Amino acid sequence: MLIIFSSCTGKAKFDKTMWQTKDDMEYPYRNKMLNDLIKNYKLAGIRYTDLINLLGKPQFKDSSSIAYEVITRYDAIDPNYTKRLDFTFSGDSIITSFKIAEWKK
Repeated sequence: MLIIFSSCTGKAKFDKTMWQTKDDMEYPYRNKMLNDLIKNYKLAGIRYTDLINLLGKPQFKDSSSIAYEVITRYDAIDPNYTKRLDFTFSGDSIITSFKIAEWKK
């Protein structure tokens, strides 16, 4: 397995294993791979099961959307910044859209 990280840009090519790697309470590689993932992989229009096969189990799920945690930063106990990759899907389980959602306290 070859993983290329660019120390200057802080970017990396998407890798399924690295995407799913969790260290303590965070996903240390997701933010570095996010740009490559959304630019070089077909995400909208694929089946829900294909997305799960690519990215693994989402951290959030409801009846028509799922989300993957990218970054969560804490101020003492409470989060003060979050970044997620959100997906919506249709009744027939096709991914209809995705977006990067950021929240700052």
